[in-house]
Amino acid sequence: MEPAELDALEALPLATRLVRPERLVVRDLSEMDRATSLGGPLNYAWFELLLHAAAKPIWERGVGRRSADSTYASGIAPSGTTSGGSSTRRYTPSSLG
Repeated sequence: MEPAELDALEALPLATRLVRPERLVVRDLSEMDRATSLGGPLNYAWFELLLHAAAKPIWERGVGRRSADSTYASGIAPSGTTSGGSSTRRYTPSSLG
């Protein structure tokens, strides 16, 4: 992810905050696993996007960064390939941005 692309990546999660929860069938996080079956795929997407938006300030405070650094440093997270296997990329803390 290039820094210039970050605004586009964050636009939808941030806009999701404008959706009035009363328009959704499932609104309680404890029932997120039932959102698709009860409220449809858009209801589930609402949860996913709100969680994405909520993760941003955690990452910015450094909590997410430290967690990612320790995960990759411990060797728990395997190296990966890009989709289609056209090129191989090893994921390291510095490659996470």
